[in-house]
Amino acid sequence: MPFEVTRSGAALQVRVSGPLDAANGQELGESLVVDGSADVVLDLADCGYISSAGLRVVLGIHGQLSKLRRRLSVTNASEVTYRIFETTGFTRMMEISRRPQEISIDGLELMSTGVCGECYRLDAERVVKLYFEGVDAKLAEQEKCLAREALVMGIPTAISFEVVTCGARTGVVYEMLNAELLSEVIRNDLVHLEHHAKTLVSIARRIHSAKPSSKDVPSIKPRLIASIEQLRGTLLNADVQMLHDKLASVPDAETGVHFDLHTSNIMIKDGRSEEHTSELQSLAYLVCRLLLEK
Repeated sequence: MPFEVTRSGAALQVRVSGPLDAANGQELGESLVVDGSADVVLDLADCGYISSAGLRVVLGIHGQLSKLRRRLSVTNASEVTYRIFETTGFTRMMEISRRPQEISIDGLELMSTGVCGECYRLDAERVVKLYFEGVDAKLAEQEKCLAREALVMGIPTAISFEVVTCGARTGVVYEMLNAELLSEVIRNDLVHLEHHAKTLVSIARRIHSAKPSSKDVPSIKPRLIASIEQLRGTLLNADVQMLHDKLASVPDAETGVHFDLHTSNIMIKDGRSEEHTSELQSLAYLVCRLLLEK
């Protein structure tokens, strides 16, 4: 059988082996029972190619599920297969993710360590931000996409190249920014604190005036609501409710909000400031590097 079907939570996982062509596609279409009881995830990790006949089978499954208010998604598509999906418009109809490239960090220089992961130098022009094991693998793809959105917003960013894996960890490859942390600049130049403070304020203003160009940028409020809820048991219920009320009173906006703006997220290069692998929020979770001219 060219495919294997397993149940995973509320979804059917369909793993395809070999090319998804006329023969395999017809068997998949005839054998897969779409009854509306579950979403379907098509895993193409072992599928190197999809033909036009295979595309029509995928389209048919998508149509059946849509009528039943269920979804079809595709995971682990090879670069060639993903480009076929993208060219034919399938990426606009359903969620399709690429198969990440596997990398090794053996011998790589560890540049920094954060709460969620580490940053390694791949070569003279690229770095990889690698999340710790256990962090949701979807976060890397989200980071890459939202970094691209930040660029569209008019905030020059470091280019994000691809999502990669390293064993059970996922990460994103970025261009290398040869720059110095603003915190280090301040530490070595304490006599110009006012100048550095103005630099920080200028960056904050530019970020917080940027507007997302896509409606796909998520709101930051649900994340903040969840963070407030985590305080139950630590704070009194009345205090937790007060925080919820305060957040609810903040009007929605169309501009950016940086969730973690500080001097160790900002880098200085050739008289210019750069945002280094930061969380840029435009009522959103945008993770990117920002290159901000004075």
